[in-house]
Amino acid sequence: MTLVSPSAVQYVLGPGATWTDVVRSVIDVAVLGYLFYRVLLLLRGTRALRVLAGLILLSITYLVSQWANLVTLNWFLGSFLSYTLIFGLIVLFQADIRRGLARLGRGGGFLAALTWDERRTQSGTVEAVARTAAELSRRRCGALVVLERHGDLGEVVETGVRLDAELSPEILLAIFHNGGALHDGAVIVHRGRVVAAGCLLPLASAPTARELGTRHRAALGLVEEVDAMVVVVSEERGEISVAMDGELRRGLDESALRQVLAREFLPSKASVPGGLWTRLSRAAERQPAPRRDGGRPLTMRSAELGLRVLSVALAFALMVVVHGERRITATFVVPVEAQLPPSLEPAAALPASLRVSVAGPWARLRSLRASDLGPITIDVSRTSPETATWSVSPESLHLPTGLQLESLYPSQGTVGLSRPR
Repeated sequence: MTLVSPSAVQYVLGPGATWTDVVRSVIDVAVLGYLFYRVLLLLRGTRALRVLAGLILLSITYLVSQWANLVTLNWFLGSFLSYTLIFGLIVLFQADIRRGLARLGRGGGFLAALTWDERRTQSGTVEAVARTAAELSRRRCGALVVLERHGDLGEVVETGVRLDAELSPEILLAIFHNGGALHDGAVIVHRGRVVAAGCLLPLASAPTARELGTRHRAALGLVEEVDAMVVVVSEERGEISVAMDGELRRGLDESALRQVLAREFLPSKASVPGGLWTRLSRAAERQPAPRRDGGRPLTMRSAELGLRVLSVALAFALMVVVHGERRITATFVVPVEAQLPPSLEPAAALPASLRVSVAGPWARLRSLRASDLGPITIDVSRTSPETATWSVSPESLHLPTGLQLESLYPSQGTVGLSRPR
């Protein structure tokens, strides 16, 4: 396979790159960019995305410090990103990772197909919640109903009063009746039963529209951390909203709410053809409804294009970093500078240059030039008029930090000196 001639490709992939390496790198970036794109879709609308933006900024700073040869800063950032990044991601994004894996788990056809008893239970849940939300909206009674999906709500349940009662519109209306002891908390629903009431939910860290109250912030705060769905009824406006996957969908009526709940908890057979990957693909392409909370709505094309460009940029930057960490050996032709006694001259010409092989990370060798290593001084100034032996020590090279000398040729030789006539 022939070598690649463009210097830009050689700069990224290293010396000796072939067209096979280029094709592999394109596939590498494409696959990695696709994975990043899916991850960004999972993190969109959550606090984890802001943390990820900070990590990306650190990575950019790492690349800049590498290019500017800021050795200490580059070492510190490299150590941080290499050894603590994985553990930091697990700790910081544990809720989002759990929610993302839960979404993947919901995608398979055999997982989405409910048994008759489960479908009847879920159908009852959908109907009870939809009817209750519509009635509470008419009465202008605030409510928070948490429907468990695949997230662990154990900690949330512990903050409220355990009930373990069969779900029905009557019990929900009784709980959220104005003036009731459990009115201001959230109700947790799991498999057709009211597990607990009066539960406290974490507030969203992201700013929300001014007209949204504590209930909406609590609903968004929970779905940012746990894979769940929260139905919110506004006490002031009687508005019905649904929070899920880090997004808030507002302005629903009873029919629209029933459709949203049915789509999540009553998957039809037609919705799962082709198995897991078909379901995953469709779920990823489905976009949340335009925001009505005062924010400026984004079109599907602009939002998707931005995520795709960012994903490819991240994949390409990671490829540059990984290729930069590869240890390779590069050879340079370094010029020689001879120091002779003022009264003597060489009978034969001294070498005009030496071949120097240097090993180290490609990131440090990318911008290295032969002139940066030399000129190499051959000192024969203290030699008498006879055959002189010269040698070059590694200390005479201007070797940058992090690189090692592999070979130096020729490293010694002889030259006859005579007085000029």
